[in-house]
Amino acid sequence: MAKTSLLKRQAEIYLRIAHRQLGMAEALLERRLYPDLPFSTEFAALLAELYPKRERSLYADIEYGKIADPTLEYSRQDAEETLARTQEMVGQIESLLRGHR
Repeated sequence: MAKTSLLKRQAEIYLRIAHRQLGMAEALLERRLYPDLPFSTEFAALLAELYPKRERSLYADIEYGKIADPTLEYSRQDAEETLARTQEMVGQIESLLRGHR
């Protein structure tokens, strides 16, 4: 398959994902349920760290003329550590929400 064809397919997929995420962002903005809920810098830092990893683990990408395989990017240990950190953060957020009612 030609590189331009791969790039076109990749661009179409990314555009579809962008539209979906834009729709979710608009819905969240309109229906913000917890406007005064504290969002700690710890949560923000963790999200800033994990988001690029999430993207690379979900989507194949073209790098240097080859498709990067996301299943080869991270080890099982990487996944376990990320899962544990995410579970901890979700638990903290749930506690905040329970106390906010």
